[in-house]
Amino acid sequence: MYLKMYRKFIVNFIIVLIIISLCGCTTMAEVNLTTNEIYKKIYIGDTVRVKQKNGTRSEFKVSSTENKILAGDGKNIPFDQIQSLEKEQFSYVKTSLLVILGGTFVIGSVVMCSAFFGG
Repeated sequence: MYLKMYRKFIVNFIIVLIIISLCGCTTMAEVNLTTNEIYKKIYIGDTVRVKQKNGTRSEFKVSSTENKILAGDGKNIPFDQIQSLEKEQFSYVKTSLLVILGGTFVIGSVVMCSAFFGG
């Protein structure tokens, strides 16, 4: 009985792990503040974190980078008012670690369950 219940848990856990690994992990990466770099690295739909020279911080999805203005979610920030700019991007390292650690946990659980319940 315990083994059957434990196997169901393992199967559900593996399904969740696969879904998480397909979604992946993201991280914020700093973008060089030259106008050309902003135009090259920031695209419509990107999620960015901006710190303005006046200290205001914003995080939003970009809808436009025209006329040297970063715009999105009702915000319009001129490039020359940006102190720092970060862009959300996929992190292969975090995703790989998540999959490896999760897989190790599942394999370890199966081995422990087999040893404990003799199944």
